[in-house]
Amino acid sequence: MPGVHQYSGKEIAAIAQRAHEAGVQAVLLFGIPKSKDEEASGAYAEDGVVQNAVRQIKERAPDLTVITDVCLCEYTSHGHCGVTRL
Repeated sequence: MPGVHQYSGKEIAAIAQRAHEAGVQAVLLFGIPKSKDEEASGAYAEDGVVQNAVRQIKERAPDLTVITDVCLCEYTSHGHCGVTRL
């Protein structure tokens, strides 16, 4: 999709900082976790991909608005967007 880019956790903070310095006021993050499960545990893990990215970005660009996707489908093994009965 044009204008959409995928970056690693190591790259994202520097890229976000440069974007903010260039005048970008906000970024939207979608995480791609290494593993998925029925409980979507990556969505609330302390060391989750998005959680780490937000911390790293805010360290380098504290005034940049960081928006995150709250849908669980990217973290669940079954692909549903919400919590299902287990």
